[in-house]
Amino acid sequence: MTRLRWAGDQLLYYDYTPDTAKREPGRDTRIVAEASIYDEQKTLRVQIKVRVTGPELVGMTLADAISRGEAVREQAITKHHAQLPRGCRTVLYDLQGNEIGDDGRVVP
Repeated sequence: MTRLRWAGDQLLYYDYTPDTAKREPGRDTRIVAEASIYDEQKTLRVQIKVRVTGPELVGMTLADAISRGEAVREQAITKHHAQLPRGCRTVLYDLQGNEIGDDGRVVP
């Protein structure tokens, strides 16, 4: 089971293990790190997800991918927590810390 933990009132972490990393439906990818950032009124503003692809897992263990994903997640939290959007936004990252767009490509 994925462990959920709050850090203060505005940040919820989803901590994955190799047994709980979420496979994305219809894709050869898994979500290995995730966090939700809320505003002062407890409204979700940013959902951060870090994913690993099947080909990336050829050269590393899922535990290593989770560890890398957690580091990327921390960088993303710092970036997005500083300036929350007005609405809710989901942001997807790869293990190199690149933001991935809706088309599956790196956002410049």
